[in-house]
Amino acid sequence: MKKITIIAVSLALLLAAGALALENVKLPSPEITGGMAINQAIHTRRSIRKYKEAPINLRDLGQLLWSAQGITDTKTGHRAAPSAVATYPLKLYAVVKEGGVTGLPAGVYLYAPKDHGLTIVKKGNFYPDVVASMHFYNSWVEKSAVVFIFTGASTLIEKMSKDSGMLFTDLEAGMAAENLLLESVSLGLGGCTIGGFKSEKAAALIGIDKNVRLLLIVSVGKPV
Repeated sequence: MKKITIIAVSLALLLAAGALALENVKLPSPEITGGMAINQAIHTRRSIRKYKEAPINLRDLGQLLWSAQGITDTKTGHRAAPSAVATYPLKLYAVVKEGGVTGLPAGVYLYAPKDHGLTIVKKGNFYPDVVASMHFYNSWVEKSAVVFIFTGASTLIEKMSKDSGMLFTDLEAGMAAENLLLESVSLGLGGCTIGGFKSEKAAALIGIDKNVRLLLIVSVGKPV
């Protein structure tokens, strides 16, 4: 009886570990050399609203996430985008549509900078919900491969600077988004920032609480 109990517990632990593994996705290591020259990327960047119905690959998704919020100094924990007093209040989500990223199921994912990986937040194709959360019903977004959602909680920085704490968080989101857009150009992709959205609907989609603000949305895909 004791042996049966031990075997049952062991199987349960193995199944739980397997389920946990499915909830987390390890991304390919980011490329820190090569790519398009920065001046060329700046010159080339445009707001792209016409996309091919084609997926991007997991390596490109990882590269885009790293460019916005990836760790660039493992000793200090500094990230790709600057942050006031290195507080890093941003969280970056990727909403992947069905067939949007090769080998990655549709769903809402949270980027984990320390592990350079993804944690699944919700499974399923939520692209229609993303479009519905926009003021102008930007149907062109549906043809993009991934939508990135920048959120931030300025609680810590506001304690240091009550008047401008929230502003610092907004600025940080803008700088991180610009990194992502320039990286998309370097990868042969196209992106567009979206500021017109209904915060409540978009916040409900990714499940953030009232202390976190939704700051910016960026669509990315293969340009026509």
